[in-house]
Order: sequence, then C-alpha cells, then structure tokens
Amino acid sequence: MRLLLNLSLLSAPLTGIGQYTARLLPHLLDDSRVSLCGFGRMGWVFSKEQIRALLEAPSSAPTLIKSLRPYDLCALRFAYFELRKMWLSLHKPRDYETWHYWEGGFLPMLARPKLITIHDLSHVRYPEFHPRARVQLLRHYLPSAMAQSRAILTVSDFSKSEIIEIFKIPSERIHVLPPSILPSFCPKSEQECAPLLQAHNLNYNGYLLSVATLEPRKNLERLLDAYTLLSPATQKAYPLALIGASGWLNHALSAKIMQLAQTGNVRLLGYIDSTQLPFLYAGARAFAYPSVYEGYGMPIAEALCCGIPSVVADCGAMRQTAGKHAIVADVFSVASIAKALQRALESPRLDNRDMESVVFPKDAAQRLLKILESL
Repeated sequence: MRLLLNLSLLSAPLTGIGQYTARLLPHLLDDSRVSLCGFGRMGWVFSKEQIRALLEAPSSAPTLIKSLRPYDLCALRFAYFELRKMWLSLHKPRDYETWHYWEGGFLPMLARPKLITIHDLSHVRYPEFHPRARVQLLRHYLPSAMAQSRAILTVSDFSKSEIIEIFKIPSERIHVLPPSILPSFCPKSEQECAPLLQAHNLNYNGYLLSVATLEPRKNLERLLDAYTLLSPATQKAYPLALIGASGWLNHALSAKIMQLAQTGNVRLLGYIDSTQLPFLYAGARAFAYPSVYEGYGMPIAEALCCGIPSVVADCGAMRQTAGKHAIVADVFSVASIAKALQRALESPRLDNRDMESVVFPKDAAQRLLKILESL
C-alpha cells in the first residue's frame, strides 16, 4: 500500500493527536508492504528513512500558527491554512491520486482525503475552552472534510456516538481505533524510577500526579482547589506534580499554580517526553485526570497500565476508558474531586494484568491498513 501522512502532527511537544500518530508510525515503517511519504513543517518527505528520523527527533521549533495563538486572529488562521494547502498541492507527488491519504488530525491538508481522524468534538460541546479562531476554523472546514472523506476514524465508542449525534454521519462510515499504549507503561520498582524522581525532587510512592496540557478543558483549576482541601499533612506527604506543556486560555491557571508552588506542595514539571513519562507514572502514589471532556483520555490508560490508582471524570469517554478500574468524581464539584483524591491516595496499587480493557491490541497498524484498503 502507498500511504500519505500528515507528519506535521509529530511536532514537539507531542499532545494526544501527535502521540496517536507517533505510536502507529513505527509499525507502518517496519511493514515492507507499505510505502510511505508525507508532509511536515518543512514540506514533503519521501522516504521511510526521513520519516523515521523525524519520528525519533520531532521538531520543537514553534509553528507560525502557534506563534499567532496569543492574538487569536481568525483571518490569520484561515489564511495560514489556505496558503499551506496551496503550497502542499503545488509540490505533491505526481501520482498523488494513486496514494491512500490518512489524515491523523481533523482537517485534511490535501484535497480528496480518503480517511480523516476525529479525536473529539470538544470545540462543539465546549467552545469556550478553545481559542475563538480555532473554533471558527473547525466549524467552517470540518463538515466539508467529513463529506470528502470516504470514512472517518475516531478513538472511542463515545466519540463515535458524538459524531453520529452531532453530524448525523451513518454509523457504518465511522471506524473506532483507540490509541496504542506503549509496553513501557507498566509497574516499575523504586530502583528503576529513582534517577528520574531524584532529578525532580520526588519520592517513590510519595506524590500525586496529573498529566495534561495546561488548558481549560483539563479542569486543572478545580483539581488545584480540591488538592488544597486535603489536610496539610497529606499535602506535605504527597505533593501534586503537574506534567504538561503550556496550552491556551490559562492565565488564571498559571497564576494559581505559581501561588501554590510557593508552598512546595505543587510542582510544575512542564512537558516530559514519552521515554521518561512511564517512570513518573509508575513512581506516583495516585493519578488525577478530572478533565471535563475527552475523546479518549490516553493518560488515564497509561496510569492504569502502570498500576496507579486514578481519579477520572464520571462521564463520557473517560469512564469508558477507565472501565471499572478508576475512582470517579463529579468534575464540576471541587468537594467530589477532593474526596476522590483522598480515596485514591489511600488505595492499594492496581494489578495491571487486569488492564486488557484499556490496552489497545498490538495490531493497530494492521487494522488501520485494512480500513484504508476497504475504502
């Protein structure tokens, strides 16, 4: 199969969409039956060797659209999107029409896509959690992108139901392909975790962890308020470690983090790559992910696979992802989150051998190729 990919999704720091793509790519690269090419920030990439190099060292230079984010100018976003599509079309492979095109994100950068991926519809359900210009861009382009695609890929049964309800897409056009959880996300000993924990001044089994981009949908302000309701002794014994890149609309959140960080009980670790992240999960006493809305909730699955008691939202995809394994909370209630945090901190570690319901099968790439072949 000859497959075209959007490689710009691999730009660091990798968030959920980038991780989803990055975890499928190695299997596609290793499959001798698959020819790959794609387009990234710097243009077209035509060999597996170049794609592998990009996967191993994602570009961390800021994109133009991210540089413009603080200004939230809709006209600039639309102009950037259209100019980039035009540039890519001018330089596309001569035999472009014979290739399968999988767009790992919402909006295809090339005409006539065969398959797009819709991870969630938070811009519809909670537009206030996104920059205004992004919401307008998605509202303008997403309906036509779905109409052009022969099928739609999504990450959970919950997201599939959302797509059907909101956009009236027939069920048979939508394929569910959850994110892949790397084998490195598993329980680890204190000795294995020690070097990285020491670097961050954390103790094994001695901190509460949250992994999320610093943006409104992740509900981190309520998490911080809930954490402060725990007893001073509990906070001292279990500092709250926040991992995640800075997102958008987070001025109040950043100010609250800075204020609480002065006590030493809240630690902002910033973005941590996927090679180090399993050790920080495995070393935690408990994990919290009280997001308001998710298409899947990859950090939930990662934490559970590491055997860590986890607090999640009592709704939607997060409840589906966690299954029976997590402690649920009303994420709009600070008191409910605090109660769940206390319960998680008092809970024993989980047996990750019982996590088949949250671990995606190893044949993810093969399932993707079968979907494309059927179109």
